[in-house]
Amino acid sequence: YRPLYHYDALTDTNKSAVIVQSFTAESIVTFNALSNGSLPTLFLMGDYDEYTPETVQWIASFADIIACPKTHVAALVNAAAAVTAHSSSLHIAAFGLLDDIDEYIGFIRDGLVGVFSDDVGTGRVVNDVFIDGTFCQHDCNSIAGDKHERIKYGFIGAAIMFAAICVLGVILFFCNKHRIWRVNKLKREFEMLK
Repeated sequence: YRPLYHYDALTDTNKSAVIVQSFTAESIVTFNALSNGSLPTLFLMGDYDEYTPETVQWIASFADIIACPKTHVAALVNAAAAVTAHSSSLHIAAFGLLDDIDEYIGFIRDGLVGVFSDDVGTGRVVNDVFIDGTFCQHDCNSIAGDKHERIKYGFIGAAIMFAAICVLGVILFFCNKHRIWRVNKLKREFEMLK
């Protein structure tokens, strides 16, 4: 088996294009055995897992990366601090992020190696910021400005749609009024014929 790699310009190394993730240790251990450890593995912790140094040490024995819900990042970072004092090969990621771009950037600045987005649009914006290399070169407030631009244009689009619906409503009202007028005219003509 030869995994796919992509070139990482920041570290000047080839990195695997595939990361195997799982909530169960057994599947990662089995996959590591079958692939000879050639792919990075990520263990997903949940809300009810224990975020202790012992748990992190156990996970580090079979996984390269530990990911947790964003609400548990501080606990995982604290638990991992004792473990990573002896080994620097353990990485941390977070999942469950939505549309707060500052939250994404804050986690990455805090040393997390990745974030899993539940909002495709925000995830793409943050990805573009990091891919372009602009993360290190500009103020993060400009990202928020982009978000405000999208909101502004969203409201403009909504206003245009509202105006179009109003015009259509007026047209239908007058068409219906004209139809009623014609029906009443035909009724009067029919009554005169009797």
